[in-house]
Amino acid sequence: SRDKRQGTITISSGELKEVVTIYQDGTKPTIVISKNEYVIGSEGGSVAVEVKSNVDVSVELPSDVEWLSESTTRALSTNTYYFDVAENTGYDQRSATIAFTNKADNLTEEVTITQMQKDTIVLAASEYNFDANGGELDFEIQTNVDVTVTISEDAADWIQQVETRALETKALYFNVAACSAEEDREGTITISGGNATQTIKVKQIAKVEINPNDVPD
Repeated sequence: SRDKRQGTITISSGELKEVVTIYQDGTKPTIVISKNEYVIGSEGGSVAVEVKSNVDVSVELPSDVEWLSESTTRALSTNTYYFDVAENTGYDQRSATIAFTNKADNLTEEVTITQMQKDTIVLAASEYNFDANGGELDFEIQTNVDVTVTISEDAADWIQQVETRALETKALYFNVAACSAEEDREGTITISGGNATQTIKVKQIAKVEINPNDVPD
């Protein structure tokens, strides 16, 4: 309790008696938060914040944040507060701070909610076609995550990434070798980062051999 209290101990023997008085101070006004930082995925969800206090506590959410709200559907316990976090459909990480306060004693404890961005990779096109001579394949991507590039195993010998001028501008460069096979071929380039994955098809037609006897004079 925050209130001071006192009690007495009486020691007696026959007609003799002594009284000892014990005084005890009240507890210091306190707000204790179980955890001060929470990280939520882009899909959103619910956050439960456990608060222990010996004073009345009020909750203050930032007025300019629409994606974070106190839950009204859950049965609240005396020391647990629930908050709903909406899905983050943007491409930037975002955060907000919830304040638990007692203005009478000038007490404040804060909880920061951080929500990750929606990972995305935007491609200029999803398919590229080459003739038998091959050539250079250049395209730009838009992304908010670090990406890795994977060339399918069946095309690793004829599609080669050019590493020397790629990552800084998010422009990717590849060489497509000439095709000496008798059949058309197809490979894939997979670009992935965070929770996002995009796949590009690369198709190349076979080399056409011309019989000199079939050429008219």
